[in-house]
Amino acid sequence: MAPFSFFSLGKQGGVVALRAALLIASYLAAGRVGLLLAPEELMISLIWLPAGIATAALYRWGYRYTPFVFIAAALLQEFSFRVKWPLAGIIVTGQTLGPLAAAWLLRLNGFHASFDRRRDIFIFCFFSAVGLLIPCTTGTTLLCLIGEAPWDGYGLAWLHWWLGDWMGVLTVGPLLISISAASWKEIAERRLECVAWLGLSVFLIGMIFFFPGRPGITMLPLIFVPLVLTVWAAMRLGITGTSLGVLLLAVFAAYGTAVGRGPFYQPELHTGILFLWAYLIAATTFNLMVTGIEIGRSLVEERLVASANELKELNTALSQAAEQAEELNARAEASNRAKSLFLANVSHEIRTPLNGILSLGSFLAEGPLTRDQQQHVANLRDCGESLLRFINDILDFSRMEAGKLKIENVAFNLGKVLEQSTQWLTVEAGRKGVELCCEVAPGIPALLRGDPGRLRQILVNLVHNAVKFTSQGRIIVRVEMDGQEGECVRLRFTVRDTGSGIASQWIDRLFAPYERFDAYPYSGSGLGLAISRELTELMGGAIGVKEEPGEGATFWFTVTLAVAEMKETSPASETPAPDASDGATAPVCLLLVEDNRVNQVIGRILLRKQGYEATVVSNGIEALEALRSESYALILMDCQMPEMDGFETSRFIRSGENVFCPRDIPIIAMTAGVHPDTQQRCLEAGMNDCLTKPIRETELAAALERWLPPSSV
Repeated sequence: MAPFSFFSLGKQGGVVALRAALLIASYLAAGRVGLLLAPEELMISLIWLPAGIATAALYRWGYRYTPFVFIAAALLQEFSFRVKWPLAGIIVTGQTLGPLAAAWLLRLNGFHASFDRRRDIFIFCFFSAVGLLIPCTTGTTLLCLIGEAPWDGYGLAWLHWWLGDWMGVLTVGPLLISISAASWKEIAERRLECVAWLGLSVFLIGMIFFFPGRPGITMLPLIFVPLVLTVWAAMRLGITGTSLGVLLLAVFAAYGTAVGRGPFYQPELHTGILFLWAYLIAATTFNLMVTGIEIGRSLVEERLVASANELKELNTALSQAAEQAEELNARAEASNRAKSLFLANVSHEIRTPLNGILSLGSFLAEGPLTRDQQQHVANLRDCGESLLRFINDILDFSRMEAGKLKIENVAFNLGKVLEQSTQWLTVEAGRKGVELCCEVAPGIPALLRGDPGRLRQILVNLVHNAVKFTSQGRIIVRVEMDGQEGECVRLRFTVRDTGSGIASQWIDRLFAPYERFDAYPYSGSGLGLAISRELTELMGGAIGVKEEPGEGATFWFTVTLAVAEMKETSPASETPAPDASDGATAPVCLLLVEDNRVNQVIGRILLRKQGYEATVVSNGIEALEALRSESYALILMDCQMPEMDGFETSRFIRSGENVFCPRDIPIIAMTAGVHPDTQQRCLEAGMNDCLTKPIRETELAAALERWLPPSSV
């Protein structure tokens, strides 16, 4: 480690020594050039280049080179001027402190050596002028004190000294401050342009400023020609080109004026020199401003190019992300379709035997049974209903996740919806010794428009939960008016029980999917309340709960429904289904198309209970053959069957190709499929109505009443 430290120290010392030698040599050489630019009558240099060299060195290399500036100024003072030591020390000190102050002010005010900001031009010009007040003040004062200059000419001498120093900084300072390897590389890349520019500049500037002087203004317009060359350098070569152009212009103009030539030659020497200084200050400032504008334009252009490239990359990344998102979306949609299809198939396979379980259980319950047998049948039906609710919840939740839950808008009777929602639950509550009753507040319209099936689903969910959690007491279902806007009413339903209540830690998670009360020994999918919340929101309402642990719970929900007119109601909602006891004059024959043997038996029994006879076939081909041999009032059609399914059979009948069957014969689908598109497919195939398995006796009766001719009912 030590050898490396000594090597580094030696290397740094070598750099300092080299820079010091370069500083002193360039200072002395610039001083000799500056003396050439001094008219004999004044003996004051028009452009004191050493001031610019010292300022640039102290700014770029640091203040530790101040002693070397002092040494260079002392040597130049000793060999070039009449004032000797020790008085010369005052002048040398001023010539050292001036550039030091200028460099310090530039650093203090955040000056950028690249001149890449417009305010850098002001900082450089102003603070270099301020710093150079020191040498002109100390020098002029000393000369007047020792009698080398008259006191009555103090102001003019002070101004000449200050302007000469400042012009030295303005002309050579930007070049030495801004020069870098990059700028030299740029010049080298354009060396042919630079050589041509340099030759043309020397020729034109020499012609203008070394032409024999003619007092007056006849040659003054020519002074603007060199500005074209310096502006070209500023735009093509940046701050380095500008500095070279200004330095060349300043040296030629000052030397020509000093020897009595050029456009600034005037009989009154001071007037011509002041014109020269004003011209050089304006030319330098103007070229620095052009450079600043060009640098700013280049930076803006670079930023625009960088922004364009970045935007292009972002667009590319965005396009890739969009493609990935589209691909992921396609996969998700395919996955959802596969999941929906799987659930629909599973539901179909479960609903088909479930139809037999529930229907046969109902048939058994109607016959003479012992008490134990009745209990077994009741348990059988409860299990079937629980399984059916679970399947429906799973399918509804799947639709909810896919955003495909739909709300119908049909006319219905609110009283019948309440009756249908609580009818079988009243029996279940009665087994536990719990009273279940409904209360409807006065003033609520009986006929409404909305989705009675979804409203019934919400009520069944809440009432069924209340029955599960209530072991004694009563359950009250109440409907109240919550508001009215135009032809729409807002109803508030409450389900209050006297059960064990809900613990406070469950309230926040109560309506989340798959949440169950693990502290209670009750089964369930944990989806009913989540689905109920979604349905109430789709129906323009909300759902919530008021909990009182140990004193029961009160669930509530609101829905917005339109008021319906009497003529909008369906006859099926007002007229009871026909029964065998009605005594039809002649049996009406229907065609039942069903491939499942158990469902064939169930369908025949259900129709017989309604007072109808049925011919049973197993597929569409057999159905067409049956239609050829006999007339039927209505067809009950299963959808999924071997050989020829219900959709194809219905389309064939509606096509009119079967001349033995009327095209408009009513067709009611009886399907275990619950896919959202199933009902639409049935209607598109030409079926008139659709019943979902397991088939309820009341639903079948209502459908038959809707589609059979009045004389057949």
